[in-house]
Amino acid sequence: MRTSAHNGPSPGPAARVDTTDIEALKRELERLRAVGSRDRGWLDAVLEYSPHGVILCDASGKLVLHNRAAERIWAGSASTESINDWTLYRAFHDDGRPYEAKDWAMARAMSERQVIESEETRIQRFDGTYGMVLGSAAPIIGPDGEIEGGISVFADISRLKQVEAERGELAAQLTRQVEELDRRARLTQALLAVSTALSGAVTVEQVSAAVVSDIHRVLGASTTMMYTADEAAGVATLVGHSGLEEQRASPYARVPLDARLPLSDALRERRPIWVDTRQSLHAAYPELAALRPVRDDVKALAVLPIVAHAALLGGLAFSFANDRAWSPEEREFLLSVAAQCASALDRARLLEREREARARAEMLAAELERQQATLRLLSEAGAALSGSLDVASRLTHLTHLAVPTLADWCAVDMLNGDSIERVAVHHGDPAKIELAERLRAMSPPRPDAPAGVSAVIRAGRSEWMADIPDAAIESAALSPEHLRLIRSLGLRSYVVVPLRGRDRTIGALTLVHAESGRRFSQADVALAEELANRVALLIDNARRFQEAQSLIRALERTNAELDQFAYVTSHDLKAPLRGIASLAQWIEEDLSDKLTADTRHQMDLLRGRVRRMEALIEGILAYSRATRFREKPESVDLDRLAREVVELIAPRPPARVTLDVPPATLRTYRVPLQQVLMNLITNGLKHAGREDAAVSVSAREQGDRVEVSVSDNGPGIAPAFQEKVWGMFQTLQARDKVESTGIGLAIVRKIVESRGGRAWVESDGKSGATFRFTWPRREEAEGAG
Repeated sequence: MRTSAHNGPSPGPAARVDTTDIEALKRELERLRAVGSRDRGWLDAVLEYSPHGVILCDASGKLVLHNRAAERIWAGSASTESINDWTLYRAFHDDGRPYEAKDWAMARAMSERQVIESEETRIQRFDGTYGMVLGSAAPIIGPDGEIEGGISVFADISRLKQVEAERGELAAQLTRQVEELDRRARLTQALLAVSTALSGAVTVEQVSAAVVSDIHRVLGASTTMMYTADEAAGVATLVGHSGLEEQRASPYARVPLDARLPLSDALRERRPIWVDTRQSLHAAYPELAALRPVRDDVKALAVLPIVAHAALLGGLAFSFANDRAWSPEEREFLLSVAAQCASALDRARLLEREREARARAEMLAAELERQQATLRLLSEAGAALSGSLDVASRLTHLTHLAVPTLADWCAVDMLNGDSIERVAVHHGDPAKIELAERLRAMSPPRPDAPAGVSAVIRAGRSEWMADIPDAAIESAALSPEHLRLIRSLGLRSYVVVPLRGRDRTIGALTLVHAESGRRFSQADVALAEELANRVALLIDNARRFQEAQSLIRALERTNAELDQFAYVTSHDLKAPLRGIASLAQWIEEDLSDKLTADTRHQMDLLRGRVRRMEALIEGILAYSRATRFREKPESVDLDRLAREVVELIAPRPPARVTLDVPPATLRTYRVPLQQVLMNLITNGLKHAGREDAAVSVSAREQGDRVEVSVSDNGPGIAPAFQEKVWGMFQTLQARDKVESTGIGLAIVRKIVESRGGRAWVESDGKSGATFRFTWPRREEAEGAG
């Protein structure tokens, strides 16, 4: 590095060189000053005449320069000492917050050491007006890398923004005009389409179908509903809707005309109601929410009455999810639709009256023809029922005669014990007969049913319904699918009359109207009862004849079997047994001194087997005679009889038998009842399997019968064996362990069932068993009546 020679020794050659360099440097400095002055002039000229505003600040943030364009754009200027004083200039974020000093683009450019380009900023000029500038900012960095200042260049784009806004508004206006023209065109087309559709509508349903869906779509409504009005009944009925789910339509199905509701007011006062907003809806109808649920998306409404020749025919109701300012064109359109609906409904009403009059005339003619056919049917039925005693074929023939003359369906049900059996059914469609049988299998008639076949048989009185209400069908359904199947039969009206035998109701005759649309009257009930009387007479005669024949055949078979059985038993079994017993005794007497203890034991077993076989034979003979009695019915005190049986059995203590039998007097056969009690009590003592066996006997009255129970404290009977024990020769324990023939319970059941009773056992299989049987309180002598 060269140094100055002003204060050193006398100059030498080197000093001369330094002086020359200094002079050169001076000349270069002067030249650079001249160039800098010229460049500064050019820069000042650029800043002075530039259309863009320029502001410079130094490293401390002090504004050191702004050009004339900056003053023009800002309508003034302000000098600041530091960046913190930049708040003299006012600008705003998009959300309206004023700029802080750190928010300016030039401040951010200096702090972040990066260029901020093309940033739009809303400003407030010094004269109080507002504008929009588009600017960029950059830091000024010296050769040493340090920030020496910052520069901001910006242009006023306020007019450009204004032009853009005006252009957008013009475009929006044009769009609205196009949409308005399109909407008017759609309204016109919709009105034309509705007019065309209504011109061919001849029913209320067709009028509704022609209006609801098209207008709903054109208006963009949330819901559209059409009602018919009945001023006499004071109610409006929903006949068509769109935009409303079926399950949500039920609250709107029937609207009272005297209610404080938009629809009620419009129809009652015969004036249209226009609601623009939800607020105005609640203001006009503050009680609406309490009377009827209002959907959250309902904000605007239009309700119009349908009036023709001063008569109220119905109404139209539209709801919208958005606020809606009803234009004159829309109001005129909906009023035109309502007027056309009025004409169509009036025409449909007149046509409906004409159809009804024609239908009444046809119905009267059909009724006359039906009555004539009924007379023919009774004559044919009499001939059909007077033939053979084949009940099933005769009843089937009868149901075919009844359909369709008397009804669309005909069925005959018979009482079979505790159940009801369908013996004949007919309908014109075999598929529906199959469906009806499926439904009957799904829900068989209950004996305690409050209505229908069971109730008629139980009460012996006819039941009929001119119109089957839907509520009755719904209450009979077990599930939605079951309800659908029932409704598919189309049942409209029914008559059920009892089939009365000589001494009781034996069944029911059912007639049903369905697809024919006919209804039963009181006259039809009388006719059905007359037909039922003839059917009952046939059935009763045939049944009595069949029962008599069956009893005769059964008795003959039983007697033959018993005679043969007794013969085999007495001749083929008893004689050899007596021989075996005698032979065993002789052997024992002849060889008494030679018999060992084991041999004597074997002889005892042999005699035991003989005695068991003799008991078995006696049991079989008793079984064969179990239902044949020579004596006559007599008065039997059940409690006294039970005590006598216990005395005969004489259980050995600690075994005991306790009685809890009410003082009931029976008119019955004494011996078989005594046999049943003895067998059951003996069975309980024998099979208890313990010395302290305890048997209890009780009884209770059940209408025309008594139920007797015999309980023990034995090991019980498993459910799997509770039916098996009633069979012949059936025992649950080895015969070597418990002496038993396995016939006693079989005799019990045979005797009980021969008296029309029932015998059964109850046990949990772990401890104790209870044998029960029912016995008639009064019996007639065999062959009486």
